[in-house]
Amino acid sequence: MVCYERRLLYLIVVSMPLLVYFWTGRQRDAALEALKQWLIANNATLIIFLYLFIGISVLSSGLGELIPELLEAVFETVS
Repeated sequence: MVCYERRLLYLIVVSMPLLVYFWTGRQRDAALEALKQWLIANNATLIIFLYLFIGISVLSSGLGELIPELLEAVFETVS
């Protein structure tokens, strides 16, 4: 289950270009062009952080399930 904070983050990231398009009026073309150029210029950095975020997410969810099982196994062998 995805938590509400992540859903809100996804909604903001996806809807940002649309909000800029509708709210900026005549400057929207320049604003979206500037955003496009920034995304093109920083593509590699953005991809690195995206992969890092996904990796940490997968790792934390895996460890979150693994650690209680390991602790349970350790305490069963001790007692």
